[in-house]
Amino acid sequence: MTRSIAPFGIRMPEELKKQLTEQARNNHRSLNSELVMRLEESLKKELKSNE
Repeated sequence: MTRSIAPFGIRMPEELKKQLTEQARNNHRSLNSELVMRLEESLKKELKSNE
C-alpha cells in the first residue's frame, strides 16, 4: 500500500514548538499528529464559517 502523505518541513519559534509538544503529549499524540489535527480542525471551522 502506498502512503499519500508527503513529508513537509516547517520552521517555527521554539516557544511555539514547546507549547505544541506539550499539548501533543497531553493528548497522547505525536507532534506531527497534533499539528495535522489542528490544521484539519482549523480548515473545517473556516469552511463552516464560509457557508
